[in-house]
Amino acid sequence: MPSGWRAFTQTLRGLEADGIVARYDHHSADPRVDYSLTAAGIDLLTTVHELCGWSRTHLDSLLAAHPTADPR
Repeated sequence: MPSGWRAFTQTLRGLEADGIVARYDHHSADPRVDYSLTAAGIDLLTTVHELCGWSRTHLDSLLAAHPTADPR
């Protein structure tokens, strides 16, 4: 398994252990596994979307509070 897939699999297992995603194994001859968000995962997604909206609303004032460094 390529290292990228290994990292992806480890991430999914961690999210499953944390109760963010649910794993469904179809137990078929052709290996197939599906993942879906749990109620906690949906709540987290909603929270992240709200945070993104907040940051878009306040981005100009956040950038103004931290002027960029001297470009020298």
